[in-house]
Amino acid sequence: MKPISIIYSTARRDCKFEWFLAALQKQASTDLENVQLILVDFWAEEMKPEDNWDAGAALIRNVTTRGLVKTLAPSLKDFELTPVMPSPWQGRHRLTAVNWFAASSVRSTGICLAKHETLCFVDDLSCPTSTWWSAVKEAADRGQITAGAYRKVRELNCAEGEILCYIDAPDGHDNRYPHGSDTGPVPCGGNWLYGCNLVGPTEAFLQINGYPIAWCDGLGFEDVIAGIMLEKKGWKFFYDRRQMTFEDRDLHFVGQVMKRSDYGVSPNDKSHAVLHAAQHGDGWHPNYFGEGGIRALRERVLAGEPFPICLCPEHEFFTGTPLKDL
Repeated sequence: MKPISIIYSTARRDCKFEWFLAALQKQASTDLENVQLILVDFWAEEMKPEDNWDAGAALIRNVTTRGLVKTLAPSLKDFELTPVMPSPWQGRHRLTAVNWFAASSVRSTGICLAKHETLCFVDDLSCPTSTWWSAVKEAADRGQITAGAYRKVRELNCAEGEILCYIDAPDGHDNRYPHGSDTGPVPCGGNWLYGCNLVGPTEAFLQINGYPIAWCDGLGFEDVIAGIMLEKKGWKFFYDRRQMTFEDRDLHFVGQVMKRSDYGVSPNDKSHAVLHAAQHGDGWHPNYFGEGGIRALRERVLAGEPFPICLCPEHEFFTGTPLKDL
């Protein structure tokens, strides 16, 4: 198999990481020597005092998480736990008054730490179905972008790497699912790329300068926008229902929920402005990574340098509002 860097991201204190670890061990135990698992965890470092989280809590979080990996995925030897790169939108370096949704920064953090030529992104509160790992390996071999399926359910109960029971939630169904196939991948467009479950070459995400931080942090919508940019660069897309994860829908609303806003009134709003920029651009997003973009930043990070504290921008681009007022 091709070596794979899995990027699991969370901003939740109870993210159910144990579900994923147990499933990974069960499905991929003989392959884990070729797997790097990166957990990008909002709570892995000391927060600002107003976030009610301190260095002691962060240390306990780190120790507990590493203990879970040793217990539930003993075959996994390459594990990295990291906070999100310094961001003006969230975390201890933020410029905003409160923590905002910043998934582009989270996913770009994982890209910079990934050692391998294939990336696999997985969201928290999720458990893979029994065919997930075999589909992931096939996706890696294809060398293009594969969007996996998802289903958000209620009262998800998982144990020993398997989904035991749940309550179906029709509003949590994947709207792409009826157009897929249970026997293998089907071609699709870049706008089918959802960030919760996907596989693709690291090179593809370097070519678009990572996930669109400058456009989408504080907003969301980063997955579809990244898909459109990747398609601009000539990458092909597939959707595979076998690459399926189940997520607990109700737990999404437990604890701190990151703030986000789509300023304006549709169609004259921020999301449409971002969509227009992606559709009419060349597949490159102007992130604040300095000379050489995310490719050069990744080289420095993999060489052992820390992420730079570069808190740009200072204003929300659509309204011009200073971030310190948000």
